[in-house]
Amino acid sequence: MAITVTQRTSASNAAAATSIGLAYGSNTTAGSLLVALGFNTASTAMSVTDTQNNIWQKLTIPKSQFSAQYLNVWIATADDSAANTVTLTTGFNNSSLHIYEVTGLTSAKVFDAVAVAGQSSATSLSSGNLTAFYNNELIIGAHQHINATTLAWTVGANFSNLISQFVNFNGTMTQERIISSAGAYASVATLAANATNIVSWVLAFSDTGVGVRTFVNNYNFVKAGDGMSVSERIR
Repeated sequence: MAITVTQRTSASNAAAATSIGLAYGSNTTAGSLLVALGFNTASTAMSVTDTQNNIWQKLTIPKSQFSAQYLNVWIATADDSAANTVTLTTGFNNSSLHIYEVTGLTSAKVFDAVAVAGQSSATSLSSGNLTAFYNNELIIGAHQHINATTLAWTVGANFSNLISQFVNFNGTMTQERIISSAGAYASVATLAANATNIVSWVLAFSDTGVGVRTFVNNYNFVKAGDGMSVSERIR
């Protein structure tokens, strides 16, 4: 079955709010994969629930402590063909939530690889390469920066459907692409002006892999300098 992103949307919380409620624009389809990406600028614990009472599984994502930017990612299988609102509880403001619905994937065996890179200051952003181990994968790029005002994003080469948020100096963006061949892939993007404290992630999802497995990620609390890039296969 071909992989298709059927819908995506995003929202951020108000300055004093510690949660975000975000509804899918149309009914989800039973059996489809739901993906939630929660961005934050503090290391407070985050969690995800939804109105369908789906079971959300948190993935292990490497972090760049260099810029105090945090990304948490969850996946779930939609139980119902019905309306659905996802709530991200952050315990902190300056947070953003990006959600996706994807057909052609299931959460039973989906997360293939991830890479992350940090930059102190830049207009051209890159996550560094991950290795997608299978043909026919979904790639999601995620980028976060600090700036005093909103900056326009330009979608990366071969990516599409850029969605972004800006709240209290914190800018976030996600974009997607479907690949047909295994190999090295990065998420790249361009900002309209220079920003600081930039972290870029790229994630690969496949329905051919060995499945999501718990692993110890030694990069979770590494202080990243310019050009720092780490890549980890989910083993």
